[in-house]
Amino acid sequence: MSEVDNELGNDELRAMAMRAYIAAGCETSPDRLSRLALSGDERIRWRVAENLNTPPWMLLQMANDDSAEVKLAVATNPNCPVDVTFAMAYDSDPTVRYGLAEDANSPPGVLKLLACDENPYVRCKAEKTIQSLERPGISVVSGVENARMTCYELCCFVCSLS
Repeated sequence: MSEVDNELGNDELRAMAMRAYIAAGCETSPDRLSRLALSGDERIRWRVAENLNTPPWMLLQMANDDSAEVKLAVATNPNCPVDVTFAMAYDSDPTVRYGLAEDANSPPGVLKLLACDENPYVRCKAEKTIQSLERPGISVVSGVENARMTCYELCCFVCSLS
């Protein structure tokens, strides 16, 4: 590799690092975030998806990204619409479901749903997250499960909503 090629590579790396820095910035405008969300670089899309300034409509668009990391960042962003977070609980990639199960800020209904996941690691993580959130006499999922629904009943209920 020539010195010129090496320098060009360094410039490209610097530019990519700058775009990732901007995508993560708390002062980045929604207009700029929407342009960065279209980046071919997964790390930049991931930074946009986790940015607290990313509007819900943009997170909805990013929920179908090919990258599990981007989808998980979308699902765990506080601005993500709850229905999108519920949909992500059915994602085919267990990495996304595991990340949701691990997130104590996931909606209680999502955690309860993931506690019935087909993947034993996801199921166990969701159960542990629920247990860590419960206080004596207070059930995190009591309002959602309606007097302790079984996993089957909960899945039937969720399916009836769609």
